[in-house]
Amino acid sequence: MVNISNPPSVPVFGADFNEQHTRQAAWFRESMLAVKDGLQTSPADTTAGRFLTVGSFGLGSSIALSGSQNLKDRGLPAGFYTYLSADTPGGPDSASFGHSLIVNQIPGASAKTFISTRFSVSAPRSWIGQQSGATGAIVWRQIYDQASVLGTVSQTGGLPTGAVIERGSNGNGKYVRFADGTQICTAKVLADLTDADDGFTGPYPASFISNPSVSWGINGATLGMNPVEYSAARSGFILGSPTSWRFRSNGSGVSTAYPITLTAIGDWF
Repeated sequence: MVNISNPPSVPVFGADFNEQHTRQAAWFRESMLAVKDGLQTSPADTTAGRFLTVGSFGLGSSIALSGSQNLKDRGLPAGFYTYLSADTPGGPDSASFGHSLIVNQIPGASAKTFISTRFSVSAPRSWIGQQSGATGAIVWRQIYDQASVLGTVSQTGGLPTGAVIERGSNGNGKYVRFADGTQICTAKVLADLTDADDGFTGPYPASFISNPSVSWGINGATLGMNPVEYSAARSGFILGSPTSWRFRSNGSGVSTAYPITLTAIGDWF
C-alpha cells in the first residue's frame, strides 16, 4: 500500500537524480490511484473511510430524488435532498410543490427524523417527520407559524390539518372556528315582538355538528326604548338546532323589528 503521507525525497544534484525522480513520479501516480479508489461511488455512499466528493449527502448540491418509490422505502442516509411531492409518495404535502428534505438518523438505530420544506413564496410550509423503523411509515406533523395561525381550519380523524383559527361572516352573522373543534356564532337581528309565533328564525352563519348552546341579549342601543317592548323582549327564549336558531317572546310588544343579539357556542366537528 502506498504511503501518501511520506513521498520519497528527490536530490537536487547527484547521479541518482533521474532514478529518484522516477520513484517520486511513480509514488505520485500510485497515490492518485489510491485517492481515486477511495472516493465515494455515489453521493449517498456510506462506506467507511471513503473520501467525500462535491454533493456528498447533499452538501454543496442537494441530491434530487427521482422515481415513484415511497420515501419510507428509500433507505435514505442522513443528508440533504430535493423532491417533487406530486412524483414522490410518502411525503407530507398533498399539493404539487417542490420540497427540500433533511434526513437525520439516530446513531446505532434505524429510526430517522425528517424535515420537509415546501418551495413556495406565497404558501411556504414545513413539516417534521419521524420513522421508527427501516421501512416503517413516516409520521408527519406540520410546523405552525404566523402564516398558518389564521386561515381555513380543517381536520382528519380529529387531528388538525389546517389553520389554528378561522373567522368569517355572511348575511347570517359572524363565526369563529378553532382547530380544536370549537365554533362561536353571533348575529344582530330584528325580532318580531307582536306575535308569540313570530320572533325570529334564521340559519347560523356556519353550521354546527350538533345542537349548540344558544343565548341572546338585548342590543345595548335599544335600552332606552319603550318599556313595553323591553318587557316583551325580556320574556323571550331561544332554541337552537345544528343549522339554525329560533327566538320567541310572549308576543305582547308592538315592534316588528326589535334589535337583539344572538350567540351560539358548540362544535364544528
